Amino acid sequence: MRRFITTLDDLAAAPPHRLLLLYSGGVDGTYLLQWLHRHSIPAVTLTVRVDAERESLAPAEHAARFGAEHLEHDASAEYFAEFVPAAIHADAYYQGQFPVGSTLTRPLMARAAVRLARGLGCDAVGHTATYMQNSALRLSGSIAALDANLDVVAPFMGSDVRREEKLNALSQEGLSFTAGIHSIDANPWARVIECGSLECPENLLDESVFIRTRDVGDCPDDPVSLELSFEAGLPTALDSARMDLGELVGILNSVGGTHGVGRFSGLEDTPFGVKNHEIRESPAAT
Repeated sequence: MRRFITTLDDLAAAPPHRLLLLYSGGVDGTYLLQWLHRHSIPAVTLTVRVDAERESLAPAEHAARFGAEHLEHDASAEYFAEFVPAAIHADAYYQGQFPVGSTLTRPLMARAAVRLARGLGCDAVGHTATYMQNSALRLSGSIAALDANLDVVAPFMGSDVRREEKLNALSQEGLSFTAGIHSIDANPWARVIECGSLECPENLLDESVFIRTRDVGDCPDDPVSLELSFEAGLPTALDSARMDLGELVGILNSVGGTHGVGRFSGLEDTPFGVKNHEIRESPAAT
């Protein structure tokens, strides 16, 4: 019978035999790895990538430090073959405000984890999303839908551990993390920026936070004209040059962002009643 484990206390009281943890190498996941190691709960970490340029050695190094096996899965082909086309066909905007972002990657990450879990002898799949993040429901719901027998471990949905506490605990292991105040989730279709100064919706972001788009005042004076060709509702060529979807998205992100296309700001609803102020950069999607 499947269990939903939503606090650290419940995880300690009834741990899984072996946990497969979705892991990016960040503060939350590394803190949980440290906690699992201290409680002698075996874990395998899995990093699912949809953008090869974001590869880093940190996840594997951190996992090894806490005695966990680490795996990497490149899901770029699946992402551009299945998930981005679905968003284009649906003209998918989150609550009508901005192009979907994490909505596309979370089910893909869950699918990769579920496929690997059983073969690795894992009886549970876990993540570190909190009740303030829509990813908590997207990941938990996807895992549950894909395998009715796997336990779902989401301990930070019920255990509120402050970031400062996590950083202090990890510093005792000699680990430090870039002191960014914002939470950023990026994939080729959307770059999502939240938390930090955005917790007050009246605040404006410093221009240094943006990577894919320029402020209108910094854009070139001369316009650029692009011609997209479509087949069956999907773009297949740019200025008559045929290319795959991943390459096309990369070019449109660069050209569109240079000309100030693709910045969004809005309040996002979550399943648990919290509203998050989010900024998104999505030039190609736009």
